[in-house]
Amino acid sequence: MGKFRYTKAELETLVLKQLENLDAMGKQIKLLEEQNLMLVKFNQKLMGLVSENLKEAIPYPVVKRATSKNKKATDYLQVAE
Repeated sequence: MGKFRYTKAELETLVLKQLENLDAMGKQIKLLEEQNLMLVKFNQKLMGLVSENLKEAIPYPVVKRATSKNKKATDYLQVAE
């Protein structure tokens, strides 16, 4: 394993590149945080709309066994609130 020697100018360029990369990552993190906040707000609005629409009972068809061979019985159940 050999020793690496850098000049002062090379070290400065390395440090500047690392700072640029850190700044770019910081911008990406800010964008992700803004997108996350927007998604949270949208999810809250969507849950509110869904809960408003589900206040009414929805009938679900339930097929029961027929009492005789010629009849088919179909009843509807109401969803409990």
